Amino acid sequence: MTPESLFFLQPEAAVHKRYEALRSFYVEGMTAREVSARFGYTVSTVYALARDFKRLLNSEQPSSSFFIRPQLGRKEKSLDGSTGQLIVELRKKYLSVSEIKAILDSVGEKVSEKYIYNLLVKEGFTRLPRRSNLSLD
Repeated sequence: MTPESLFFLQPEAAVHKRYEALRSFYVEGMTAREVSARFGYTVSTVYALARDFKRLLNSEQPSSSFFIRPQLGRKEKSLDGSTGQLIVELRKKYLSVSEIKAILDSVGEKVSEKYIYNLLVKEGFTRLPRRSNLSLD
């Protein structure tokens, strides 16, 4: 086989692989089992790709949406950064991660303690010293 034909038969990029698998399924009439063996998917994944593709065809711009590479990583919690700013402001008041989470939950911001901790580390904050449960009378 030539390198040109291998480019189409053994795609490396996920978007290209999905395209070739769906093309084989719909254009070449291959069965889901054949497509799964050829491209390394499970049979159920091939059916899921076909289901998602049918939904995509009903969208406003199917061809432009189909070839978009998905963004990797977690999406930001707020576009304007207000959640992150609030977390930093609360930490400057010497509040713990669990206290910050309780305040955020009360105002409707759904973030995990892990998210809060990672953001604080990214902003340069260190862990608070352990507090005693004894009150100072």
